[in-house]
Amino acid sequence: MRYLAITALFAWTASAQVVAKPADMLAAEKLLTPRDNEKVLRCEVETSKAELNFGLRFQAGYVLQVPLVQYSGAGHFWNIALRVTPDGAQPIYLVDRQDLPNFLRPEYSGEATGAFLVGEGQYDVEFAAVDDKERVCRKEWRIDAAIGRGQRETKFGIPARKVEDLTWTGPKTLPAGPPRPRRLTVLLNGSDPYTSFAWSPYRREIVPHTGGPKIETPMDYRSALMGILASLVEKLPGTKIRLVVFDLDQQKETLRQEDFTLRDLGKAAHAANNTDHWAVTVRELQDQLTKWGMLANLVEREAGSEERPDAVLFLGPRMGPLERMPAHLFDGAKGVPLRFFYLQYRLSAEPIPYSVPEDMGPRPADGSIPPLSQPDDRMAPEVSDPIDLAVARLKGRTLKIHSPSEFAKAVEAVRQASAH
Repeated sequence: MRYLAITALFAWTASAQVVAKPADMLAAEKLLTPRDNEKVLRCEVETSKAELNFGLRFQAGYVLQVPLVQYSGAGHFWNIALRVTPDGAQPIYLVDRQDLPNFLRPEYSGEATGAFLVGEGQYDVEFAAVDDKERVCRKEWRIDAAIGRGQRETKFGIPARKVEDLTWTGPKTLPAGPPRPRRLTVLLNGSDPYTSFAWSPYRREIVPHTGGPKIETPMDYRSALMGILASLVEKLPGTKIRLVVFDLDQQKETLRQEDFTLRDLGKAAHAANNTDHWAVTVRELQDQLTKWGMLANLVEREAGSEERPDAVLFLGPRMGPLERMPAHLFDGAKGVPLRFFYLQYRLSAEPIPYSVPEDMGPRPADGSIPPLSQPDDRMAPEVSDPIDLAVARLKGRTLKIHSPSEFAKAVEAVRQASAH
């Protein structure tokens, strides 16, 4: 059973490890080599199988979970190293460093996720995380990146038996003429996807069920978002990108990067969920905008920018509902010729809404769970995503993406709209 049933999980990073430079390979090798009488870091490492990402590359990854009761005080970190060895080829080393927040609660667990790219083939993976007290967490597993039926004609973005980090783009040529759009602002939401933890089959609530077979762990959506961001940058060569990473749940902006490139992806990954979720000062609470206010502030800042973008693109997982949107929320952006899009990442292709029959009554004596359906088998509508509502008011488009083909169509829609 995952820790989630008994304690809270907080993630600080996603997909930020990079291929080790020659000067760093010796240190990575040292981390990965077991030592006599080494101290053990209590942990769990969950792994995800290789799946095609939105750039038509096999993406694999892991989730590291560490009970924080093992730490006290500040200044703690994890050095993370992976050795990924293709069958019949030389190993590739990937490295990362994760600094833990200064304020830690022993009843919580810390979590870090990571992702990397592979070509078709089979790979052995060795993982080590070493903390500041020289305690070690280890894991080994095997990856099979296999081409499925109907994919033989697909042009994959990475050669067989090759290992790379998410910053890899491979050979590319710039298209003729000016890029479309010339300037793009990406507003990346690092919040958790919408799930109703308060929902119970014995309460009359209508909520959608999201969750798909492709998602191996609850945190893999962050790695997927980084894959989407990397593929978006690659598919818009020459476009000048401003990246803003924010957390709608925490009402915080965690990164603002001008001239964003794939080389900045690690910085974006760390920022995507780099807030101390349990540490908020009184001053922060006093100064904090509402969630609607934060969306308005992000939009109006782009509308008033000296280097105004051709388009503004929200990117993130599907969000839960808020209270009613204020009537004059985006008045500060009125009259500004800006195009808005929302690339809404869906964990499953067809989220299933469900509700509870009005006449369900008390819990059955045998403890069984009644069927989750409405009278006459009618399905309840999905609850509203606030970013979807905001983009609609701004006369923009929400583009739901779950597969590489949907992503390619969404990027083309952004291109075509920006050309007019």
